[in-house]
Amino acid sequence: MDFELKKEELSALKCVPAPPAEQSIDLELNLPDYCSDIKRILKCFAFPSVNSLRKEESSITASGEIVIRLVYVNSEEKLDCFEHKTELSKTAELKDIPESAVISCDCETEYINCRAASRRRISIDGSVCVIFKAHCFEKTEVITQIENSGAQTLQSEESIACVTAAGEKCFDMSETASLPQDTEPIGKIVRSLSFATLESAKAVSGKLLIKGELVTEVFYCSDSAQMKLEKFRHSMPISQIVEIPNLSEDDDCFVKLSVRALNLQPRSDSSGSNRLLEIAAKVCALVKGTAEKSIKTVTDCYSTCCALKADYSFVDICKKAYTFDFNETYKKTAELSGRSASSIIDAQCLKSSCNVASNGEKLELRINILAGLIFIDADSNIQYAEKDLELTVDANVHKKLQKVLCEPYVTVEKIEASPLGGEKVQFSLTLKARFNVFSAEQRRVCMAVKEDESAQKPERCALIICYPKKGEKIWNIAKRYGSTCKAIADENGISGDEIEEDKMIMIPCV
Repeated sequence: MDFELKKEELSALKCVPAPPAEQSIDLELNLPDYCSDIKRILKCFAFPSVNSLRKEESSITASGEIVIRLVYVNSEEKLDCFEHKTELSKTAELKDIPESAVISCDCETEYINCRAASRRRISIDGSVCVIFKAHCFEKTEVITQIENSGAQTLQSEESIACVTAAGEKCFDMSETASLPQDTEPIGKIVRSLSFATLESAKAVSGKLLIKGELVTEVFYCSDSAQMKLEKFRHSMPISQIVEIPNLSEDDDCFVKLSVRALNLQPRSDSSGSNRLLEIAAKVCALVKGTAEKSIKTVTDCYSTCCALKADYSFVDICKKAYTFDFNETYKKTAELSGRSASSIIDAQCLKSSCNVASNGEKLELRINILAGLIFIDADSNIQYAEKDLELTVDANVHKKLQKVLCEPYVTVEKIEASPLGGEKVQFSLTLKARFNVFSAEQRRVCMAVKEDESAQKPERCALIICYPKKGEKIWNIAKRYGSTCKAIADENGISGDEIEEDKMIMIPCV
């Protein structure tokens, strides 16, 4: 017997990370003539960045650079720095990854050590890694209806979230910024950061209009003899149209903006002073579109005409549970462990990470930030310290989630610090986030069905008497005797889907 099966596709986006590709750093460097002698090293940093991704048949190659920045106290007891750039190139194998996969990458510094061999020579060793990710569409076909005169189906109808489109697009941004008149010209850049924030995203027929802001901040020593320390912050508007196939205006768009590479170059103005800053950045937009739709799945089936052989499987049904959307300033106190700060020179975010956990009827966004701090201690010496800061943002979802699915990210827009006396320092952190949290609930659904020709044909009776117990489902009774729910309900005047009390009922043959 043939059955006409109606099916529908469930689509999700699965992130498949490749093993981290590590690149070691082993350098022997001499300070250039314009740098003062090293008296005491405060910190050596390594900032990896990727300018391009090249995809081949079964591999992906990331190319870029590693900026090595040494921050130290010079022989005149002033803050000084030295910068060196080295090439970054790493390849990872991505086997069995489809052509439609969206490939992205992140860079991290594993560790960095620096030793002064002399006042003008340093030895640096360390390691950075490139983490490649492949976002692949995962599609599952489920049966929604069985077309046959004798087929009976038990269906579950619910609203689900399906991934409709995904893509990553990168674009270059550049601008020459002028320093305010009340600040000193740029000598050496001690620290820099750049981040992109999203203001709005509008989808129209496979295209996404992104509006936001690219913010760049530099902390530098002036080129004067006093080497005055200054900060400069500059904003550039983002207005980009990116093509994302299959994206529609009704989709709920998740957009993650990240700065993959940053290049800063001080330039002289008409007066000959370095009062201009050339900013060049590569910004990447990771986009995922989801749509809510109602779907019926067949959770059980049988036939009044023949025996059926059905295959069932457990699949994840995704539903939107919550949207984290905030731009808040948080306070966090930390101790300097045996040192005290009389004043703060600079605070920076070196690394940030976050994850979402379900705790009963609450969602917890757990944020970890590694903060770097340059400060003056009680003896008027320049010091450096790093502190791990942990924050939790709670959200009520009013139900327990089985499994949480999301790609959380938080942008640290601003970080400041102030001494509280003794060893304590208070950090002020301005954080911004917007991302959706989905819950994955497992459902047993019918994936395939056919006639079981090996099964014994049931005997047909005109009428069967049955003695079900209270609470027994009409569906289970009908399936057991090869009847239908409607026929049993009509014969016995039953209005609900289960037996309300112990009783005798008649099972009509159909």
